[in-house]
Amino acid sequence: MTEVEGEHVGALTFIYDREITGVAGSIANVQQRYSAIIKSSIRIPLDSDNYLEVIILRGDGEEMRALTGHIMSLRGVKHVKLNVTPLNRIHEGKR
Repeated sequence: MTEVEGEHVGALTFIYDREITGVAGSIANVQQRYSAIIKSSIRIPLDSDNYLEVIILRGDGEEMRALTGHIMSLRGVKHVKLNVTPLNRIHEGKR
């Protein structure tokens, strides 16, 4: 994510081990902190231990980067991927 200035839309996808004590609560706390940019989320079980969660985002690119960093730092989170698009690129396509 090289362009972080301005408004973006994106998806933060991550996998975590639900058996790690406190990981679900920590994820919920981080999401609460960034609720202004979180538009929706879905969580599905992959197997008996692991969950896949996808968070749909819209807002400041720096905040998205910070949210991603917080999720990455949590014990029990195994994989994190942030995909974003600057909104100005979407609007340029209409011209």
